[in-house]
This record gives sequence, structure tokens and C-alpha cells, in this order.
Amino acid sequence: MVGIVAAVPAVFALKHAWEVYGQTRVVDRRRIVSKGDISDAYRQSSTIKDIVNPRNHVSTSDSRYVDLTLPKNAREVTDERILAAFTHGFFGGKVFAPERIVLAAIGRDFTGFEGLGANSELQRVWSVSGISSFKLPTLHSLLFGAFQVCNIELQYEDKDAGDGPSTRSSIDFAYGSDQGRFAGAHRFSVIRDSNRSDVIRVVFESLSCNPTVNKPFAPEFALVFHRAYAMLLFQDSIASLVQDLNGV
Repeated sequence: MVGIVAAVPAVFALKHAWEVYGQTRVVDRRRIVSKGDISDAYRQSSTIKDIVNPRNHVSTSDSRYVDLTLPKNAREVTDERILAAFTHGFFGGKVFAPERIVLAAIGRDFTGFEGLGANSELQRVWSVSGISSFKLPTLHSLLFGAFQVCNIELQYEDKDAGDGPSTRSSIDFAYGSDQGRFAGAHRFSVIRDSNRSDVIRVVFESLSCNPTVNKPFAPEFALVFHRAYAMLLFQDSIASLVQDLNGV
């Protein structure tokens, strides 16, 4: 009997791992470019400098992006629609599911930043049905008690662009607390080259730090897990986005 009880979680874990594999394998990891840093625009943004890391403490950052060719029927889709579909895939996907279930079961707030107002006034989202694939969450809304929308910018000039003019749209989610020992933020972005209406670049950037003590927030081995998890989240989100765009 004890063996059967012990086997049940293992079976569910294997089932979940297989579902994650099935979802993420449709995105060729070789097409994804990963970096151990974030863009200058994000590092200098109000999200990082004023909310997450105002004391400029030592931080850990990483980013990844992929270029996607838009289906013909989706070439007029707005940046907000693309970011919304990516956000829905990120927080509503199979990779994030265990974290989502645990956070919803606990049902309390884990995020608190002085620059984002009192949590009692926030719009809260506790289920995937509350995350639209068409419109972004409202500014300052709190997802699963842990990820707060702290900035939304649509169609602004991309100052990090190399050759040729381009525009960028983005949404930032802060997590942790500026009064604790762990804080950070994710940025989801869509970049368009004005010379290529059929191609978009989707970017996922992340920065974490200890906002109260100027030292690394976690040992190096934990960061290895973080980067692997972030890659799976990105693949899951891209797979969901591609499916959404193909259905336009």
C-alpha cells in the first residue's frame, strides 16, 4: 500500500514531464539565441533602476530570443496581441503549471514593492482564464500573487537596434520584494524591423538580485536550474504563440 501511495506522485511527475516535452519539442532550441545578460534599455529602465534594484546591487541576468516569420494572415496582428498570447502561454502553459498550482493553492501575496502601490488595491489574477490571449493584463495587476505588472510600453523606438530602424513593445513583471533578499523582473518584448513586416523577434529577459544586501541572491548551482527552467518556459510560450498566430 505504501508503495502504491509513493508511486502516485512519481506517475504524475512523469506524465507532466512527458506533456512538457511534447509541448516544447515543437520549438527548435537551435533557433533560440541565449545570452548571459540583458539589453541596455532594460538595465536602464525604471523597472530595474527604480523598482527592483534601486541600490544597484550585484545582480544576475539572462535573456533569450527567437525570430519568427509571421503567417500571412497574422502580419497585421498588433504587438499587444502578440505579447498577450506570449504572456498567456508563459503563465498558462504546462511548464509553469506546477508553480501556478502551488501559488494558487497558497493564495497569498509574495510580491511587494514600494513603488507599485498598496497590494490591497491591486487587480488579482488567480486562474489561467483571467489571462487574455488578446489583451495584456492591466498595469499593476498581480498574477498568482507573485508576478506584478510594473510597466507596459507599446511601439516605441528600439534604441538597442543594430542596423536599420525598428520598434519594440514590452511588458515587465516584477517578483519578490524590495524589503526582502530576493527581487527581480521579467521583460517580454516584441521587436519589429521596419524593413521586414513578415518577421518579429520575441525576447524574454530576466534580472534578479538581493535588493537589501549587496551580494548574490543564490549560489551558482541554483542559477543553472533557473536558466534551464527559463528556457523551458520560453519554449512553451513560443509554442503557444505560434499556435495562436497560425489560428488568426
